[in-house]
Amino acid sequence: MIARALRDGLTAAVDGVFALFRGVSPWPALIVGGAIVALLMLGLFRWLTKSNELEKCRNIFLARALELVLYRHSLKANAVSFVRLLAANVRYLACLALPILAATIIVVPLLVQFEGWFERRPLAVGERTAVDVTLARDYPVDTTDVAIELSPGLRLDSPIVRIASRNAVAFRIAAVEEGYGRLDVGVGSTVERADIAVGATLCRVTPMRVRAGLSREFWHPGAPPLDAPSPITRIHVQYPERILEFGPYDASWLEAVLVIIFAFALLLARPLGVSLF
Repeated sequence: MIARALRDGLTAAVDGVFALFRGVSPWPALIVGGAIVALLMLGLFRWLTKSNELEKCRNIFLARALELVLYRHSLKANAVSFVRLLAANVRYLACLALPILAATIIVVPLLVQFEGWFERRPLAVGERTAVDVTLARDYPVDTTDVAIELSPGLRLDSPIVRIASRNAVAFRIAAVEEGYGRLDVGVGSTVERADIAVGATLCRVTPMRVRAGLSREFWHPGAPPLDAPSPITRIHVQYPERILEFGPYDASWLEAVLVIIFAFALLLARPLGVSLF
């Protein structure tokens, strides 16, 4: 499938860039990622907009705005100027519509990929977390046997609890040693696996494996989808949220990357010959 191949290629490219920063804090990787996104946006704007036409539409819009000030003492003239201002605004936005749409199509998948690296952090050694496994409707949780097997780097830390309202089972695991642990969930002859990241190293964290589907796979990249006929429809590992420290302030990764993107866009727009406003 073309969409899956594109997603896997984008995942490999993002992982290849951020893997260069495994031994440092998340900030250098986030800054580089934001700079790349800003450059892609500026390239699209330069390619898809005609600077002369954009500048002309902007100047007309500003002129119509000045008319509102010049004719403020005349209700009739002011009303006409306001209509002209709206028309100029529509023409100006029409010039930006295509590059904004193209930038959105490029930026949103990239931010979805970034989320796997910056939204959550791996488990620390000795830290516990919850896991829930959702079963298909044909496998009632009250009567279906669910087997849990963990690699030596992980430990089952609670009994398995069955949740009939969601047709799911939940349990806790504890991290014992650094690295990628293995969680195998077996239902009948089917065994599905989830990799559990443990340690302080910056890496992709995939909290959820879901069934195959274009939208589901888009929002949850980084792990192969569950088999369609599998009795398991979802494996969710509740990783802790990553908090980015900026001096005395704490910021989410999305706030930080958006500021970085817009900062680079403003700094590089003029040198690259791109008119954003």
